[in-house]
Amino acid sequence: MSPFNLTLAHIRRRPWGTALNVLLLALGVGSIVALVLVGGQLDRALARDAEGIDLVVGAKGSPLQLVLSSVYHADAPTGNVPEAEVEALLDNPAIASWVPLALGDSYQGRRVVGTTTEFTGLYDAETAEGRLWEGLGETTIGAEVARETGLRLGDDVVTSHGLTAGGEAHDEAPLRVVGVLAPTGTVVDRLLLTSVESIRAAHGDHDHEDGEHDHEDGEHDHEEGEHDHEEDGEHDHGDEHDHGDEHDHGDDHAHDDSEAAAPPTLTAEAASDDDAAGAAPPGFFPGMAAPGPEAAPEAEDDDGPEITAALVQYASPLAVVSFPRFVNSETNLQAASPALEAQRLLGLLGVGLGALRAFGFVLVAASLLGVAIGLYNAMRQRRTDLAVMRTLGATRKRLVGQVLLEGVLLTGAGALLGVALGHGAVALLSAAAAGTRSPLPVTAWTVSPAEIAVAVLAVVVGALVALVPAVQVYRADVADTLARS
Repeated sequence: MSPFNLTLAHIRRRPWGTALNVLLLALGVGSIVALVLVGGQLDRALARDAEGIDLVVGAKGSPLQLVLSSVYHADAPTGNVPEAEVEALLDNPAIASWVPLALGDSYQGRRVVGTTTEFTGLYDAETAEGRLWEGLGETTIGAEVARETGLRLGDDVVTSHGLTAGGEAHDEAPLRVVGVLAPTGTVVDRLLLTSVESIRAAHGDHDHEDGEHDHEDGEHDHEEGEHDHEEDGEHDHGDEHDHGDEHDHGDDHAHDDSEAAAPPTLTAEAASDDDAAGAAPPGFFPGMAAPGPEAAPEAEDDDGPEITAALVQYASPLAVVSFPRFVNSETNLQAASPALEAQRLLGLLGVGLGALRAFGFVLVAASLLGVAIGLYNAMRQRRTDLAVMRTLGATRKRLVGQVLLEGVLLTGAGALLGVALGHGAVALLSAAAAGTRSPLPVTAWTVSPAEIAVAVLAVVVGALVALVPAVQVYRADVADTLARS
């Protein structure tokens, strides 16, 4: 019988102990493999999506939230800022280029981004069908959006306010699909891209309706005023009839009416105060009504058009040190570095991932110890068989090789099963993330060099552990063993 078949026969003699050791090793290796896959893909995704962006400029708030919302589209925006103020700030020799963003709308939970066509250049995105958006009411969609929603060229997209499904729909400002981007493996695949003006127009349509409603209410109030004026006029006419001096009192009455009808003259200062009082507060696109009962839909924001953020590329590496500090300390805006904030995020996640990874190594160590103990006990139980094999001509090296082969087979089976379990866990996580349209999806259909190293290391350690009973077999005295049996 060959050494391999003989080893399999020995393993089948103790199935439950062998299965337990293999399962423990598989759980440990699977945990480490899953963490390696998720951590590696997360790290690569964060670096890839922010590769062409040096800085993000937006409203004051959390810098991590600003980067997550503007670069990774995984959080709510920190607010809007005046576009003129951003333009004035970024008209700087230290800035090579910048791209505006208008956020806040979505389509079936997928984010709609108002920007310029230069946005696609940050991710080297090209159209697979159609073209990039140009005028009002046009959109170019990412590859994943097209695949998951079934949208095609010429379809109309009715966006909604908010970043989740179920918001107020912009029915009167649909977007026409004019292009589909080729897959890039970046966040662009999950976005619908349009112009900033289209985002503003979508919100302006709602405010126009509100303005018409307020205008109708004003006409109604005006009609009531005319009705009251007619009643007062009739009453005054009756008084003139009682006095009997129709001509004199008629002149006086006409004079009084003319004075009452003349509207009060507003000074320039008063008109300016009234305009300021009716202006919409910051955080809204032009034409959007401010919340609250005292909103004035027809008043425009004194600060002019607004954007949510700007993605900036430096002209010189020297700007990395000075420009963000200047923005944060000397202006009403906020500057955040995607690279720094990504490291912060990975640091926060690293604590939990490190704890899970340590737990996986504990399982691996426990399983390897179990393999060593199992092999040691098996050698003690089979010492008579091994002695008989020695008398039949088997060399010590052959017996040692058989023990090592058994340890390698056990640890190899556990490592392979662990890799399968790790990929299976990531596949389940990927399916769950796809159901929630996670902005940072992971896939199980990839192989990491780190997981191969983990599996090989487990097999090597298993072979080293098997050396303990193998040395015992090598040193065993055949005559003494047979005499005791």
